[in-house]
Amino acid sequence: MSYATLMVHVDVAGEMGGHVKVAGELAKRLHAHLIGISGWAPTSVFLAEEALQDPMPSTPPLQEMKSILDIKGQQFQAAFNTEGRTVEWRSGLDFPSDYIAREARAADLLVIGQSGTSDPFRSLDPGDLVLKVGRPVLLVPKDVTSFPGKRIGVAWKDTREARRAIADALPLLAMAESVTIVEVCTDEFATKIEDVSSYLGRHGINVNCERLQPVRGATTAQCLLQFVRSQNIDLIVAGGYGHSRLGEWIFGGVTRTMLRDSPICCLLAH
Repeated sequence: MSYATLMVHVDVAGEMGGHVKVAGELAKRLHAHLIGISGWAPTSVFLAEEALQDPMPSTPPLQEMKSILDIKGQQFQAAFNTEGRTVEWRSGLDFPSDYIAREARAADLLVIGQSGTSDPFRSLDPGDLVLKVGRPVLLVPKDVTSFPGKRIGVAWKDTREARRAIADALPLLAMAESVTIVEVCTDEFATKIEDVSSYLGRHGINVNCERLQPVRGATTAQCLLQFVRSQNIDLIVAGGYGHSRLGEWIFGGVTRTMLRDSPICCLLAH
């Protein structure tokens, strides 16, 4: 099993980020088809007060928007369409999260950057995408430009999302030099982490298991990130939004912290 097609989001504003380079390198390593994708929604509704102050729309005409997206596509093709590789470009005049969620039917794995602008018409919302896309999402921090994938940590919690993430990550887990399953919990709430180890072992993946006791005053995410730093892990595999997104926003949660603060790549699945 491998990823035959990777899809990477290209921000319409600014230069192509490090996550685009990561996607290109990973596609080359996997001999996978690479699709670049970008969306930009026109603003069709204006507040009355803004309209009175500036009756002209603040966004370019549709044809100009399409031309800018086409230029992004040409840049993407020029960067990655080398001999022996298959590269494709897709773009649409739509909200990026909605457009990419639909087009992701064509891909095995989606690669995105950790953050973008605050403009909802042309900026991707990573959390929204994880919930919508139905594909594993590789989140790349803005300062990361390479993806070794040699030391992987699996953030385990006995939920549907975590099981889905492990299955979706099998191609990367199989290429890793070391895989550690990490569970942050007290002994009272420990799960059968050995079942996960046996499952991966039958796929030819040797793993270590670590059960971390929660540290007083620290969140589960903070305990996990501390372990990641101490073990030089370069990829976290985790279920995305095991609780509702609203619940994570109010009370905090692992997914929210990873989307915002993770210093390394994260593969998330919902």
